[in-house]
Formats: sequence, C-alpha cells, structure tokens
Amino acid sequence: MKNVESVTKELLARIPTINFLFMSPGIMTMKGRDETEEGIDKKLAVHYCARWKFIDRLVPALVKAKEAGEDAKVPSVLAAGKGGEIDLNDLSLEKTFSVTNAALSTPTYNDLMLQEYSKKYPELTFVHSYPGFVRSSLVSSSDSRIMQLASPIVMSLFRPFSTNIQDCGEYMLHGLLNSKAGFYRVGSQGEDLGMKRYFGSEEARKKLWEHTVKATE
Repeated sequence: MKNVESVTKELLARIPTINFLFMSPGIMTMKGRDETEEGIDKKLAVHYCARWKFIDRLVPALVKAKEAGEDAKVPSVLAAGKGGEIDLNDLSLEKTFSVTNAALSTPTYNDLMLQEYSKKYPELTFVHSYPGFVRSSLVSSSDSRIMQLASPIVMSLFRPFSTNIQDCGEYMLHGLLNSKAGFYRVGSQGEDLGMKRYFGSEEARKKLWEHTVKATE
C-alpha cells in the first residue's frame, strides 16, 4: 500500500487530469496466506486493496477530467460474474482463507468497490470486466514451479478456448467505451453482463468500504 501511496502522489503532481484509469494487476500463486507488511494477503492486496487505493487517491484527477467535458472512466479487469458469497465477518479472510475463497471473494469485492464508488461519484464510469482465458504470461510467471512447467501444456490445451492479448484488449475497450456514467459489469467479449452472479447488498458495500479504509491506511 505504501507503493500505491507514493505512485499516486507522483502521478497527481505530474498529471492534472486522468481520462482512463485502467487496472489489471494480477498474481497467480498456489501459496497459502502470504501477507504484505500491512498484514494484507498478497492476493487480496493485488486483486482488490491496491485497486481501491489507486481509485481513492486518483479520483480527483478523474473528476477534473469530467468537469472539463472529457471522458473519465475506471475499468477494473478481474472476474466480473465469477465471484461468490462473502463473509462480512471476515473480509480480510484471516479466519477463512483458502486460495479458492480468495479467488471467489475478490471479484465480489471489485463489484462492491466499483458500485460504491459509482454512488459517491455518479458522474464517473466504473466498469468491472472479465477478460476470459487470455494467452498471457500470468501462468508462466507464477511463483509455483509446477505451474511454470505446466504453462506450455495448459496454453496449448486451452488455445482454442482462449483469446490473444490484442483481441482481449479490444473487447475490454469496447465494453468500456460503450458504458456511460454509473457501474457496469462486462464479459469477455465486451458484452454487458448486467447483474449476473452478483453477490452484493447495500450492507455488504458499506461494511467492505469501512473495512478497506482501515486496511489501506
């Protein structure tokens, strides 16, 4: 989180307005709970907390862009429509952590995060998108030796069902540019997912927001 703080300060000092705040950091690991110095599991930090803090610190530049009559949109590329139920009593997953639970919780966290930001900044656009299976270096760059070795085989087997990086980018951009002010969820071909497999509520949004403010201080 300290890195996010320093980067956002530098960006705000150099760039007065931001039109598109793209966020797609990812981590592929089979490790158990692996915490940052702030006590946040690294998977939660990369797939959720860092994204929340980037928006929180850079939203003034997005607002300025919108006030100037320009686009101001925030796409978070993760797994829209692929989340699950969350435990409001263990949002940090300290008691219920597993790789599967983290994988199911962070998409829901992204839904709740972007939806809550859209409530606070209704003039801006917030999009949670699912890129599908993309032929990228995510698996080969895993910290798991097994996953590194299996990467060529996995990529070959799933090639007919995967998308190259350029096409994926175009799909994601299509979904983003066709979204107006508010909160949207976009699928792997840029289609509007609506609220398919949405596991949120007003209570969940509020509790997650309060939890995240404290966790990312």
